[in-house]
Amino acid sequence: MYKLISLSNVGVEFGDKTVLKNVTFDVFENDKIGIVGKNGAGKTTLIKAILAAISPTSGSINVMADKLIIGYLKQITDYNNINTDTEIIQESISNFYQTTSEIKVGEKVNVDFEQLSGGEKTKIALAKVLCKNPNLLILDEPTNHLDFDGINWLIDTLKAYNGTLLVISHDRFFLDKVTNKTIEVDRGEVKVFQGNYSAYKDQKQHQTLENWNCYSKQEKKKKEINMEINRLKNWSNTSWRKAGKQSDMRGTKAHYRKSAKKIDDRVKSKIKKLEKIDLEGVEKPWEEGQIKFDFAADFKKNKRILEVSNLSKGYSGADLFKNNSFYLNRGEKVALIGPNGCGKTTLLKLINQTEQPDIGTIWISPSATFSYLSQDVTDLEENITPLEYLNAKSGRRRSIAQTTLANLGVDSAAVTNQIKNLSMGERTKVKLVNIILNSCDFLILDEPTNHLDIANKEQLEQALKDFEGTLILVSHDRYLVENTCDIALEIKDNKIIKNLSPWKSQTKLSQQQMDKTLLETKISEVLSKLSDSLPDSEEYQQLDLQFKELVKLRNN
Repeated sequence: MYKLISLSNVGVEFGDKTVLKNVTFDVFENDKIGIVGKNGAGKTTLIKAILAAISPTSGSINVMADKLIIGYLKQITDYNNINTDTEIIQESISNFYQTTSEIKVGEKVNVDFEQLSGGEKTKIALAKVLCKNPNLLILDEPTNHLDFDGINWLIDTLKAYNGTLLVISHDRFFLDKVTNKTIEVDRGEVKVFQGNYSAYKDQKQHQTLENWNCYSKQEKKKKEINMEINRLKNWSNTSWRKAGKQSDMRGTKAHYRKSAKKIDDRVKSKIKKLEKIDLEGVEKPWEEGQIKFDFAADFKKNKRILEVSNLSKGYSGADLFKNNSFYLNRGEKVALIGPNGCGKTTLLKLINQTEQPDIGTIWISPSATFSYLSQDVTDLEENITPLEYLNAKSGRRRSIAQTTLANLGVDSAAVTNQIKNLSMGERTKVKLVNIILNSCDFLILDEPTNHLDIANKEQLEQALKDFEGTLILVSHDRYLVENTCDIALEIKDNKIIKNLSPWKSQTKLSQQQMDKTLLETKISEVLSKLSDSLPDSEEYQQLDLQFKELVKLRNN
């Protein structure tokens, strides 16, 4: 394989803050690399260093390719405008307009940038990048603001792309579809894993298990050495005491002194062993802060929780939906799906009664207790602190609120700052924590994973799977929707249609897909058994070998 870019011991510091340290890896031709890590880990900084937009504090970045044409998509919030006429070379203009037409934003290219939706901005920016035919494509959160159709278009486009790809994303489904290598940025350090996100996750889980096993063995050994040191010290003290006493027997005093000195030498040797372990041994594995998403449902007897009858709603003479009726039972988990602009958020506002229907009625069981998480963060009172908003000024509620906000990446200083000084992402997290703190049996969540990193998304996903109440979820995170919801409400052609989740009733899997699914299941089983096995046992060694063989099979 032809090497395009080589990074050697790269470090980046901003003032006294180290963002990246000793980063070493190579990018090869036709690599499809996903870059993952927590918010603020240094992913975008790494990309900017590769692009020479910032200079490394140490180390070197060498471009090996003779001719490297780079297409770079920044996070859409970093764009002030997209000038399509002056920045695209003439021979690429037709490609640009063809691409924007394919993704249904052709009529938007001359609209004022500020008037475009987030999805429209992303699509036009992507079209501009792709029409230059780059042989290195660098994308920073490209699926932000895209609906399912937009994400599927991007996946198909990148699968057909015949160049090298570096992509930062928190979208697990998207990463699984388009990448074959994963770079993890964690606390300034970078590790490279073969395979897509799911493969990386399995390897990471296995590696973490191995690290804990090694650390446990080491701590057990240290404990044994310390016990031996204490035992030897007791012997030594006994010998010195005996040597200090008068003895009638010739040579006895010298014997005890000699014995005590030998024991002291053994103690020194053991202490040196301990010092060597502390110096060269295994560090305690890093433990990420865990978020306890505890959505505890308070069950009531009534079966039906929501009933919508003859609902119609529109704006400026244009209908979003017309004459629709449906109901939800307690315990149902529903994904509200449809393209951007179809009225998903409007329907949630109608259910939450922050907007009124043009025609029809919405009945919610009087016994239901529900929480609504909106995308809009401007509805928060700005002149109070997050803790005041959360009614968490003292006691256990304050402790839980502070811990959860910290684990979500909200700086401790922001917790006591006024909400008007918080970023949009921090405000969203404050609203999410408010739902966590309040026990409800009906959750209405509009894009709850906005501003969450992958680890937080997976914890939220597990909590929603365990939640026994009713859920209405709007999300562009495919895995979150597929893994938590078994019913779909689809808005299409002004109709709201309730059916079994389409992602679980699609056409049969191909043999290759079935084989892959079986492999994934087997890998999970082996990992589970590994975590329950003793590190020194024969069973552990066999399972470890089996895991490595399964991962190799899956990656081939």
